[in-house]
Amino acid sequence: MGTPVAVVSRALLERWLGRCEAAGIVVSAAYADSSAVPAVGTGCTLLLDDTQLYVRRADSLPYVLDAEPLQGALELVLGAPAAEGETTENVTFYTSTAEYERHRELIEGLRSRTATLQVKLLPDGPLPLLAAQVAGIAGINLLQGQLAPRTSFRNRLREWRLPAALAAALVLLFVGGQAVNWWKQSRVEKALDAQIAAVFAQALPGQPLKDARAQMQGALGASAGAGGGMLAAVSLLAKAMAQTPAARIESVSFRGNVLEVNMTVPTVESLEGIRQGMNRDGMVAEIQSTTQRGDVHAGRLHVKLGPA
Repeated sequence: MGTPVAVVSRALLERWLGRCEAAGIVVSAAYADSSAVPAVGTGCTLLLDDTQLYVRRADSLPYVLDAEPLQGALELVLGAPAAEGETTENVTFYTSTAEYERHRELIEGLRSRTATLQVKLLPDGPLPLLAAQVAGIAGINLLQGQLAPRTSFRNRLREWRLPAALAAALVLLFVGGQAVNWWKQSRVEKALDAQIAAVFAQALPGQPLKDARAQMQGALGASAGAGGGMLAAVSLLAKAMAQTPAARIESVSFRGNVLEVNMTVPTVESLEGIRQGMNRDGMVAEIQSTTQRGDVHAGRLHVKLGPA
């Protein structure tokens, strides 16, 4: 079985490519026009284009004949008229309206020498028909070697530019969101540590502050019988006050399973918020009193440990 080839003058091909480039058209493939002639079933397809006759059969390669004279070209393609009763092939004949009117008698005369003849007129010429076939053909691309497209990688890169930019933006958005969350959690943790340190200073006056949480746990662990529930109450108080950074503790006392806290807050509502934050895990918190001192409010919080 032979290997199909396609040959074209390099100078002619470069001239075509130059015209396309001047028109802003990027050419990625170039095929012989004969390879775009449609194959119809197992029959023969003929395309008359001015002085050229294109021939295409499904089981062979397409080719082009000089159509001047047309009768001689048709005899080369279809052979001599068949004897009566002899089987002939089905033919589909494409041509423009003008060419059909010019060769009407010769074209219609093919009905007597073919099994079937379908004449299909092309009002806009053969170009729309050939263009419609290009996407599905498996012809030989003439742009090879030094003429092979050099912008294919650049075109692919341009196609992926938008998805890559969206992916990068998504990654940056995720990283930025994580950074913001870490920063917020860091601020909350610092505020909580500050509140624990304030409670530590009130509960263990005179003790040097190194690690408020560890020192408070150690001090309460040593006297678990007397105040084992104080650690949980103090921790819960610090968490509740972390939501109101302007709140300040004035004094803390723990006696008889009751935690008494005197503090200053910016508003009565903020004191109520601290009370609600303490009113959980079996603790019952109540506001004993509130007094306004200039721009702040002094409040007394009574927290009873144990079942509500």
